[in-house]
Amino acid sequence: MDELPPRTVRFQVADVVHPRPVQVLTELFHRLSLEGEVVATTTDGATPYLVVRVPGLTEAVIVPTEKAADFFADDGAVLTASGL
Repeated sequence: MDELPPRTVRFQVADVVHPRPVQVLTELFHRLSLEGEVVATTTDGATPYLVVRVPGLTEAVIVPTEKAADFFADDGAVLTASGL
């Protein structure tokens, strides 16, 4: 690998060849909270899941019910989703 003087560059995550783009995004944003509309519920037999439509994503996401919380935009109050 050639040594170069320090410089700052800009590029898209999709252009990264190592590590895989999914790893880059996971490391950068693993604590980022998303919000969306619950469109269905499902289970794998033991664990209940929510199917959530998140604005900006082309597919709905599936998350364990116990990892989600209800969000009320009017007052910011948060309740656990365990009652779903």
